[in-house]
Amino acid sequence: MPGDAILEGPENHHLANVMRIQQGETITLFDGMGNKALGILRQVGKRSSLVEVGKVDFQAGVLPIHLTVATALPKGDRESFMVEKLTELGVQEIVPLQTHRSVVHPKDAQSRLGRYSLEACKQCGRNMLPLIREMTTFEDFCKEDVDAAKWIMHPGSDPKIGPFGSADCQFAKARVLIGPEGGFTDKESSDAIAKGFKIWSHTPNILRVETAAITAASGFAALWAFQESRIR
Repeated sequence: MPGDAILEGPENHHLANVMRIQQGETITLFDGMGNKALGILRQVGKRSSLVEVGKVDFQAGVLPIHLTVATALPKGDRESFMVEKLTELGVQEIVPLQTHRSVVHPKDAQSRLGRYSLEACKQCGRNMLPLIREMTTFEDFCKEDVDAAKWIMHPGSDPKIGPFGSADCQFAKARVLIGPEGGFTDKESSDAIAKGFKIWSHTPNILRVETAAITAASGFAALWAFQESRIR
């Protein structure tokens, strides 16, 4: 809402001590739910700052297709890179996935991935944070009763084009499963197919976890852009 607001905690520390924004300067604020506003910094303090908030606009910066990427987590910095790019591409939901061959099983994945996505939002201008789910098993995710188009990325000798160019490319929600290093087991892939997932072999090559996730998200972003261009 327009008016005076107090900025505290890590965001105030970043503003005052990292960015060193001065009194009287204009900053951009967002609430993580799609709303953004320009604000004028009236007072700057070590613990809190006073901001005069102007007109609030809704500009989510997400894909109109509600895309959920359920993915095993890669090691090290590749994890933060993956979440950063999925956030930039407008993915609305990210589910850290525990599979049979998973090599990363962090208990604090949700909070850590949330920090990565927040930093990515600030960098790219997205105003709606992606929903970061708790670590979920492959079996539990596949059992979820959701009305959505579903794909499992699984390498094979007969690459498929997935959702692109097919008759069922008009959908409001989509879910994509991304496996760990070593891929999904044959049982996992067959179980997913039994639950309505379609095999998507984007390339005959073996992709890293983060490459597969980003490739899937960028494909949906391109599909949306293509559909928008046809409407116009």
